[in-house]
Amino acid sequence: AAAVETLTTDLESQVGDAGIEVIPADAFAQVLDQPNNRRAEGLGLLAALVILLVAFGSVAAALLPLGVAIVGLAVSILGLGLLGHAVDIPTVAPALASMIGLGVGIDYSLFGLNRYQRALIDGQEPVVAATTTTATAGRAVLFAGFSVIAALSVLALVGMPLMRSLAIASGVAVLVACAASVTLLPAMLAWLGTRLATRKPES
Repeated sequence: AAAVETLTTDLESQVGDAGIEVIPADAFAQVLDQPNNRRAEGLGLLAALVILLVAFGSVAAALLPLGVAIVGLAVSILGLGLLGHAVDIPTVAPALASMIGLGVGIDYSLFGLNRYQRALIDGQEPVVAATTTTATAGRAVLFAGFSVIAALSVLALVGMPLMRSLAIASGVAVLVACAASVTLLPAMLAWLGTRLATRKPES
């Protein structure tokens, strides 16, 4: 961003007398917008954390959905970076994938966490409760995720390269979020155990 600002300043100093205004565009403009985008994403995550803390009353239960979603998002962005060597991925695609990936990642994790807490209340051991969560909520998450991917695939059929690239990026984010919800989430549930319980299981 500093390099882009320096380049813009140098160009303005050279052509400013002629009444020409220098405005960064395309990739240069997006580089300058990155700090604002990161600030907005950070505020969104902070707001989500506050809401989850109020809803669950537990730091562990509030941080778990966010952690799983962020890990899934990181894997998605890395995957899109690799996919960009084979498919034309526009620079706006990762931003869209970030929004969708965080949204579905938190949503799917909350679904599994709620099922896990119910299993603990029913008296199941943490490992058994995590297995039950994967067998029940996990299947629902996969069904919901692949339904979203199927809907996004319609955009890939449109004869517009931009729409196709956005659909691919969003589909990758949703696919990774589903994978994280049925692999990483159950492992974290079993590891955290009863610290995620909203109340003690009935004896």
